[in-house]
Amino acid sequence: MLPLLMLPVRFPRLTLAVILAITIWLGRHAGQIEFDASIDSLLPRNDPERLYYEGVKETFGSDEAAIVAVFADNVFAPATIAKIDRISREIENIEGVREVLSLATVQGVETDEFGAISVGRLMKRLPQSVVEAQRLRQ
Repeated sequence: MLPLLMLPVRFPRLTLAVILAITIWLGRHAGQIEFDASIDSLLPRNDPERLYYEGVKETFGSDEAAIVAVFADNVFAPATIAKIDRISREIENIEGVREVLSLATVQGVETDEFGAISVGRLMKRLPQSVVEAQRLRQ
């Protein structure tokens, strides 16, 4: 067994060449690997939990979601908030989109001077200044 373990030491270039060839071969085939994390692929066809899940999907709709990210130095800058609002509105107009949650569309709870609670968009209008954006952030 010891002579087999000494092969990489005795033939370092051959060892590196073999490792490189294996890495290239695996790398070429790595693009063909598919990953499906959906619940549909995890539960057996006639499992009671799967049948329940299918019933819930029929009643309440699909559980599919997508995430769109906006990278910025300051998310609360007026120009960035305007961009998020524009993207949110464009996504809302896509057929099949049920709801868009973003900084521009998030719901908030407010009370008036009489203690009445109202629920609605947290941002009533786009902030026009840094001060208004900071107020929104707080």
